[in-house]
Amino acid sequence: MINAPDNQEGSSNARQRMARRGTARGEWIGGRGRTARLGVTGCLALLLIGCNAVGRTDSHGWVVTGIAPVQWPADTVAPVAIPLSPAWDVPDVLAARITFDDRPARKAVVQCERMHGTGDRHAWVMMHVEPEERGQHVTIELLPDLEQVVQPIYALNYDGRSLHVRDDLGRPALTYVHGTPLADAPYPFTSYFHPIFGLDGEILTDVYPADHRHHRGLFCAWVRHEHEGTSLGSWWQPRSGGVRSVPEELTFHSGPVFARFHSRHWLVHRAADSGDEARFLQDDVICRLYPATESGRAIDIEIALLASMPGIRLGGTTDEGKGYGGLTFRFAPADDVEIRTDGTLLDDDGINHRAHWADWSGTFKTPEGQAGVKPSGAAILVHPGHPDYPTEWLLRHYGILNVSFPGVAMLDISTDDPLILRYRLWVHRGDARAGRVEAQGFAYSADWQWRVAPTEGAGNGASRSTSDRS
Repeated sequence: MINAPDNQEGSSNARQRMARRGTARGEWIGGRGRTARLGVTGCLALLLIGCNAVGRTDSHGWVVTGIAPVQWPADTVAPVAIPLSPAWDVPDVLAARITFDDRPARKAVVQCERMHGTGDRHAWVMMHVEPEERGQHVTIELLPDLEQVVQPIYALNYDGRSLHVRDDLGRPALTYVHGTPLADAPYPFTSYFHPIFGLDGEILTDVYPADHRHHRGLFCAWVRHEHEGTSLGSWWQPRSGGVRSVPEELTFHSGPVFARFHSRHWLVHRAADSGDEARFLQDDVICRLYPATESGRAIDIEIALLASMPGIRLGGTTDEGKGYGGLTFRFAPADDVEIRTDGTLLDDDGINHRAHWADWSGTFKTPEGQAGVKPSGAAILVHPGHPDYPTEWLLRHYGILNVSFPGVAMLDISTDDPLILRYRLWVHRGDARAGRVEAQGFAYSADWQWRVAPTEGAGNGASRSTSDRS
């Protein structure tokens, strides 16, 4: 089932409906054609503009308070999630007034989302913290009256097999393969990202490479699947019969802070004796793309796994104790390759290497297929709430970043509570240092110590605290 309300690429009627619903990016920040070129100053102009009040200025908004992380990196803009009370009936897009202790208020546009698996609602904002604001209390008042006209930051178009995402200048950001696998493909793969583009149009991912024909862009798969101790096969490198993936739902939309899509696939096992097929795992992918700055673009990827029968377990390979399996980025060929983890340059490949984040950079071919002259790359940042954090990694200079989870151990998958694995992809110019990967890693893991405050007219929910990170 495909559900693409109000956001088919090239549809003027759809854009008008989005503007009425408030699910898009604002004319008030300078109109179309600026997002992809923004640096820190430009991103502040985009989403943190001015000091005047916006919307209602009385006490009828919704208030969340927190403490700005003392480790927030200088000159860094990053997406931050603000928790909302379940008692609040807030619109999908609204204005916010952000005030630090002794600083003038600034206004922003925020976009809300109901988090998969928990049902909690969060409001996302592109956040910037001045050095003197670190450690200060911050008050965010969400105001229901959005005075500005807003438009989407990305255009999304589904062609029946793949979802294509382009920025507001029409430049490609990524493609997600959702539909039925191609009949002539080396393997019957679906549910993967390829191509993922750098900020200058270079293709960062590879698919079906000669050295590992089962690699496909950015994907999430495991080597071992079991039901009550019996092997079901592999979706990492599927053989005839065994495990296959069946596409189901795909929904997508774009707003002023992020574009989002949610896909669902079922892993299905075919019995060797009878040929009967049975679903055993619901596999959901949730992806959010945020506005690009001069140095990079943040892309959140969440994997949600729910067993459809008791006794389902997943695991990585036991070959040489490597434990690979899980989220994997296969890079396109590049020159002058560097791998860095937590800021440290690796001279050799890594197996069972523990780190909070890993980055792979090099000089890729230009969009025209010519030899490149400038390095670029991508990092995978692991959410602090991830199991076994900091995780183990498999790292290969020929083109692999793999979050090796759960590794050689088998992991039980619940039939009631989905396992949710959260990551942030940071696509950047330059190597890891020039691309400010470490700064983005700090921002992703920062704890704002949010506290939802009761506000007159905003519902009767009691004040509650949360240490949810962005």
